[in-house]
Amino acid sequence: MQEPAIAMPTYLGFMSAMMTAVTAVLAAVAIGIGVVAFFTFGGIKDEARKIASERVNELVNEKLSDDAIKARIDEIAFGQGPRGELDEDFDPDDTGNR
Repeated sequence: MQEPAIAMPTYLGFMSAMMTAVTAVLAAVAIGIGVVAFFTFGGIKDEARKIASERVNELVNEKLSDDAIKARIDEIAFGQGPRGELDEDFDPDDTGNR
């Protein structure tokens, strides 16, 4: 029993139309994703810039506050730094004979 001669071209035409439809749908989805990504990227960049600016302002205000400056001055001016070689407590075994 033979297939009708019209069966193969009909099947190939159907497959061609289906593959074209799938390609068109995938292209539309890709374009949609690209448009959404374009606008989303700009929003993410603006939001990151805003958050970074706020964080920098917080750090600057914290580091340059009166309390922080006074604490640093007290640490430098009145704190004990490293002992010099001529300090009395530099070498506990030193008898003072130089």
